[in-house]
Amino acid sequence: KSSMLLLPYAPVVNFVNNHLDKSKVNARIQWSTSKHHQKDWEHDSVEDILNREHNGLMLELVATKNIEQGDEVFLDYGSRWDMAWKAYVENWSPPVNSHDFQNVEGLNANEIVLTIEELREKP
Repeated sequence: KSSMLLLPYAPVVNFVNNHLDKSKVNARIQWSTSKHHQKDWEHDSVEDILNREHNGLMLELVATKNIEQGDEVFLDYGSRWDMAWKAYVENWSPPVNSHDFQNVEGLNANEIVLTIEELREKP
């Protein structure tokens, strides 16, 4: 465990989400086992990490169950996240002027989207 908050930044993180139903969780995050991971940095202060000249902390996304093609990948963000999300959903209200909102499905159904080339030919 670490008290440092790490924000992964790789394309794969866009496809990983929390699930409130913990029976659906099929992956976890762990410190990397790569030779490039600086294990001795894991308990350093944020200041120490930020003052380093290069990156050295790495995370791995590890399957905890078989994940088939097309399956979603779910982590357990923890009970504090779950409680905060539930409170957000319970207290959410539409923004002012939301009656003017059009969802993307409606826009796609009503408008033809053209490429730049098509717009040049038939503006």
